[in-house]
Amino acid sequence: MARAWLWWAVLGVACGGGASQERAASPHAGGHVRLLGEEECDALGAWIVGACRDRGNDRSSRNDGWCSDVMARTIPTDRSWVVECTRRVTSADEACFRGTEVVGTLIECDAAATKP
Repeated sequence: MARAWLWWAVLGVACGGGASQERAASPHAGGHVRLLGEEECDALGAWIVGACRDRGNDRSSRNDGWCSDVMARTIPTDRSWVVECTRRVTSADEACFRGTEVVGTLIECDAAATKP
């Protein structure tokens, strides 16, 4: 029961629920929150690109710009999004991203992952 509460607390922090120091305090493989590896970031980038492509009529300049940026930075000749992901995106952030296919919410997850 305590583990379930801890998971939801970590997920809430990762999705912008506050206390960014808690998220940053334990980004290591031995804890519940750790930085993602290159393969995980590659897969997460593919998830985001898929969500961006499948959003139907949900068009806005903000969403289009963000999606275009991620798409351009996850191609074989430009892996900069993947490299940046390995430096800042934690397993809890990944849960935030994978919990939605709504681009606006994905942008919020990205903003939460980049908070110091």
